[in-house]
Amino acid sequence: MRPTLALMVVATFVTVQVVQITDAYTTMWDHLFDYQKELLPREQPTGFCTACEKPCGAQPVERRSSFAKIVNGKDARENEFGWAITLARRGQFFCGGTLITKKHVLTAAHCVNKFPAKELTVTIGEHDRKADTGRKSVHQVAKVHWHPGFQLNTFDNDIAVLELKDPAPIESPWVRLACLPNSEDVSYEGIKGTVVGWGRLGESKKSSNVLQKVDVPIISNEDCKEMGYSPEKITSNMICAGYKEGQQDACQGDSGGPMHRHIYSSNVMEVIGIVSWGKGCARENYPGVYTRVANYLNWIMDHTGNECICGVESS
Repeated sequence: MRPTLALMVVATFVTVQVVQITDAYTTMWDHLFDYQKELLPREQPTGFCTACEKPCGAQPVERRSSFAKIVNGKDARENEFGWAITLARRGQFFCGGTLITKKHVLTAAHCVNKFPAKELTVTIGEHDRKADTGRKSVHQVAKVHWHPGFQLNTFDNDIAVLELKDPAPIESPWVRLACLPNSEDVSYEGIKGTVVGWGRLGESKKSSNVLQKVDVPIISNEDCKEMGYSPEKITSNMICAGYKEGQQDACQGDSGGPMHRHIYSSNVMEVIGIVSWGKGCARENYPGVYTRVANYLNWIMDHTGNECICGVESS
């Protein structure tokens, strides 16, 4: 068991804060640095938004290979997740996120609630963090909107929207917008969620240079409450996913990144979760916990202005 007193550290920066947390990942920074079935067809068409310049969430035409195991994951193909971004503070990578409009990124509140926008940048078109491909663009964050109901001691409402100073180059073949759910009334229990990120490859391992992907089974919140976590920690705003025996999971540095479900009929990936918290990485009886995006559709739209959000029905 990790200690309940957690030290929050950002890269080499010295500022610390002690937070009392029980059971879960001991702190938000714990999850940063130490670091198929298909659902029934939905009533509304998925994967396209008439106001968007090109289809969202589109996957390469090649058949998706089976996954080996971001702990025990495998390299994503280049341009497989063109909406996945890296988030940096003063140039130091520490979280992930999802490009949902040409000027907005979805991430976890615990990644950004302590930092001013001027210290944050987003890299779009990322695949290998160490490679200079000429396909990447770095964008200054202009505004940070983190959910007012976010609680650091519970990780409830762990969601934030970042507004970029300049729009993303969505005309680039290496950049695409994500699809979000168009309904709040969806149960994901029994399907596999695909999680991507550049986080650590294990609790004691380094973060990955190349984007990783992993499939993890989504379990009901009721089953999740009967596992290692205190039942009151798991709220209706969360999704639990992982194997009882552990082995495959998101890890530190993956926070804020997307979890998807695959819409096989249109070969589209829909972002249904945000990497939020957990105990360690891939530990037995402790699945990963994700923010349930479908619960926040109205809040997201309230903080993206008139920008199109693909996959979400306009009200």
